[in-house]
Amino acid sequence: MLSYRQPGYVNQSYNLRPGDILFFRFKGDSMYNHAAVVTGHSRGVVLIAQHGYGDHSDLAAVISRNKSTSKPIVARHSPAVEPLVKSRRALRAGMVSALALVVLTGCSADYDADDVQYAGDYSSHPPLAVVGYPSTKTLGITQQVVWRIADGRAEELASLGDPDHDKAATRRTAENWIAAFGRGARGKVTAEFYDEGSYRQMVVLYLHDTGQIKAINVRPVSDDHKDVYRVSMAEPDPGEATAVQPWLPKTPGELGSKTVR
Repeated sequence: MLSYRQPGYVNQSYNLRPGDILFFRFKGDSMYNHAAVVTGHSRGVVLIAQHGYGDHSDLAAVISRNKSTSKPIVARHSPAVEPLVKSRRALRAGMVSALALVVLTGCSADYDADDVQYAGDYSSHPPLAVVGYPSTKTLGITQQVVWRIADGRAEELASLGDPDHDKAATRRTAENWIAAFGRGARGKVTAEFYDEGSYRQMVVLYLHDTGQIKAINVRPVSDDHKDVYRVSMAEPDPGEATAVQPWLPKTPGELGSKTVR
């Protein structure tokens, strides 16, 4: 486990992300004897799921109620992120006993799963700069595309594609986008929304750290489902995925966010 997670003491709770595992040591105990999973954020509160003590609670309440004698330890899934504070020795001491107690019940959550997911994305990624004329729907799916590319989540990125397209081609397109634009998507990104987005819209992503430009097209799934937007993902060839239309400007806003007619 230590080979794939970067543990550290929790000293800045707003850096916690959904999926982080927290280990607690209470009431003067010599070992870590309780664990919980971070599920999201709500108005500055870290939401957690755990066994006992109220299946769904928040970090501050658990620490206060159990008089924690030391700061909780966090183990994070992705090896690509920085640890909150460097520490491995303390995690080894309580890993076995803490993991034995991570038994989550099947109680239903008292918060909306989409809101929790968004809160986690919001806290884990740089803000998306916006130019042009996005609608609520086109802005929402564009944020998700950038976040999924940045996180390297091919399956989740592919799920944003048009469900009527070939699934294998959509998955290859997702992998191509991650391979080509992953590093840039983790930095500053500006999304320029061309024309008006009441139905379909072209969005041009400017990845400032790498100088890359990527155009995507978003639209409703169908006339019968105008509230569900998806992105066109039909670029299974790596060269096609990275091609840039020659008329696109090198910096956002040069054309007034209107396509060339």
